[in-house]
Amino acid sequence: MWVGLLFGVYMAAIGLTGSALVFRPEVEQRLIDRSPSGSTPRKPFQAAWENVRRAYPGHAVSTISLNQYPGTTLEDPYRVKLQIGTRTFFTYVDSLTGALVGVQHPVIQWIQELHFKLFAGYTGVAINAVGAVLFVGMCVIGAVLWWPGRRNWRDGFKIRWARWQVVNYDVHHVVGIGTAVLLGAVAAAAMISALEYRAVYHPDQIAWQSQVHSWPVNLDAVVDAANAAVPGGRGTFLYLPTSPTTPFRFDKTVSGKSYRIFLDQENGRVLRINDAPSDTSIQARASAWAGQIHYGRFWGYASRSAWVVLGLAVPILFVSGLVMWWHRVVVKTLRRRAG
Repeated sequence: MWVGLLFGVYMAAIGLTGSALVFRPEVEQRLIDRSPSGSTPRKPFQAAWENVRRAYPGHAVSTISLNQYPGTTLEDPYRVKLQIGTRTFFTYVDSLTGALVGVQHPVIQWIQELHFKLFAGYTGVAINAVGAVLFVGMCVIGAVLWWPGRRNWRDGFKIRWARWQVVNYDVHHVVGIGTAVLLGAVAAAAMISALEYRAVYHPDQIAWQSQVHSWPVNLDAVVDAANAAVPGGRGTFLYLPTSPTTPFRFDKTVSGKSYRIFLDQENGRVLRINDAPSDTSIQARASAWAGQIHYGRFWGYASRSAWVVLGLAVPILFVSGLVMWWHRVVVKTLRRRAG
């Protein structure tokens, strides 16, 4: 009983925080200074790295995001990913000068730490992976229990406006069957993402990045070399090296096609260019779809808006299920003991 109750609370929290994070990039952009800083040449990367390093000593500076989200413009601030231990958060820098203009709001940091890691770091990610598997199983079992038979299947989608217990029962069943497939898909995507995180999380890399105080090559020169190798389009990410031998990586999109440009850490020379969509392995496809499905990005704002509502279905199912259990089990037990 208590295990089920705790799992319900856990899933309700995951659903609520997931809904809150769907539009996290847009919310964060509204909480910081969006005004352009002038018409100076766009050379922000080296200055951004130096400013963030001074402001957050001992933190690993791993990635600079270049406004890859819908609705952003070239003048909007860039997002810098910081890590210390198992904690991850973001700061924002001016896209022209590299000056610090803001840091991720503490409330958003709190929500994402709860949703992704349960405030337990690496262990929390593992718990989420197991929870996702269990939730997929619940979606399947719930659909089986809901099935009213071939002749009466339409009745399973009706809400009888009678006593509140009947309404609560029908709401639970209708919301459950209406969202079971989508929630199961989101949970499966979460499991894939959690397993990927466990595969790529390397504390030694974070520790090494946190000790880097300068690079052998100017970061603006690295980005210029990448843009010269693949002209046009729009940059999306600059990934910084994770060890003394790993390269820089600059991602960009040109005419809807994604490219990954790898550059030497010592001199900024282009080492190779990968056409990101060319990786057709099952793992690559699963990873790409997991991100699209879990965050609802496949139809832009329409699907993301729907995903906000979808996340809210989880606490609705928990509360309505709890009410049914309380009325059927607890109330009846108390009545038997009293009488």
